[in-house]
Amino acid sequence: QVHQEEIVIRSILFIINVLSCPQYRPGGKNKNSGQETSSSSKPLPTCTEVSELLNNIMSGDAIKHLTDITISALLPLQPVDLHEWADDAETFVHQEFNEEGLRIRPTAENLLTTMMQYNKQACSSSILAFLEQTSHQTIDAHTSITAMLQRESLYNAIGLCAYDLSEDLHFGAWFNSHLLSELSATNPLQHIIRRRVALMLGNWSDSLDEQQRDTAYKVLGTLLHDQDIAVRMSALDGMLRLVDDVGFYSEKFEVYLLDTVSSIFQILEHSSQVDSKLKGLNLLTTLLNSMSGKLQ
Repeated sequence: QVHQEEIVIRSILFIINVLSCPQYRPGGKNKNSGQETSSSSKPLPTCTEVSELLNNIMSGDAIKHLTDITISALLPLQPVDLHEWADDAETFVHQEFNEEGLRIRPTAENLLTTMMQYNKQACSSSILAFLEQTSHQTIDAHTSITAMLQRESLYNAIGLCAYDLSEDLHFGAWFNSHLLSELSATNPLQHIIRRRVALMLGNWSDSLDEQQRDTAYKVLGTLLHDQDIAVRMSALDGMLRLVDDVGFYSEKFEVYLLDTVSSIFQILEHSSQVDSKLKGLNLLTTLLNSMSGKLQ
């Protein structure tokens, strides 16, 4: 018997394959073009016909609706995810990036980026509409679990689609006006927001100016000390994206250097997963190369 989750995953993969198929795009060519067909066989539809049919089915409104479903139902962390995170946060972090096609959430991440490539305007407008809805809702101790999970899902979407949203979302301003205050909010699930912000800072590194990068260095340095190992692992990822970047300001980072290196060694000492140690060593090596002799 096929499990319900497997049906959902197969459906998502089917949509991904259809939307990303080059033969279904305008100007695509049939794979059997030029081959003879028997007089009794029914002619296959041309790529133009299939493309027109697909555009009718996957219209802008349909993409918006599917994006809404993805953010509200497919991307949010599920009870089993929260249980795995609480039980073994380090394993949870590394498994999450290797389960596309096996779990709904990582497969839905691929669906979102595929829809963004298929119809950027429709997908972007849906994400920005979600952001507008949450921008007036502050996080506190009374914020519901559902609201926290929805916010984490939205932030995941914003991180995944950073490049395509960069013209419509002024991330640096939003970071200063909203995300910084959310990091210090008190809520039992606040760690899922801290982790997502750490990853978003890496996703949006190209959109940060010098002053905003300085603030990001400070925030990520603090998150490297977080009690939750999943947050610390994500802070490593975010910091690496900021350091291994043409916009890296070594002078601004110098004040955070020793504390960052100390945090990396603590993670190396206390982590049990090889992947965690590799993350730490990767950031340490990148810092050694980027700081040009400032480490002694």
